[in-house]
Amino acid sequence: MTIEVIPEDIRRAGRRMSDVADVVGDARPGEGLKTLSGALPGSKSASAAAGLIEAWAVRFKDWHTDALAHHGALLKCADYYEAEDRKAAREAEEFRRQIGLPAPAAPPIQQFPTLPGANDGHDR
Repeated sequence: MTIEVIPEDIRRAGRRMSDVADVVGDARPGEGLKTLSGALPGSKSASAAAGLIEAWAVRFKDWHTDALAHHGALLKCADYYEAEDRKAAREAEEFRRQIGLPAPAAPPIQQFPTLPGANDGHDR
């Protein structure tokens, strides 16, 4: 089985996660409920609204924190894949030299050109 990993795609996903985390971090999901609490002071509805405001604030903050952590993990992952690819290439080259094989005629990994229309402006 072969798996192709494209580190730049991982980085792009990380940047998107960061962008979404910023939006969630700026969100104030309970703002509209504050007027309910003020309009019905002391009522069960006001108490429930206050509890909901707090619960949403905590959940959005937690999601924001987790999304930023995921962003960082994706960037580290992309860096790790690239570092391991370089390491594997160095080790393969050293092994090739040790056993006396000639250098390959072409690089072991080739970049294939993108076909016209293959990427019509949309990400993968």
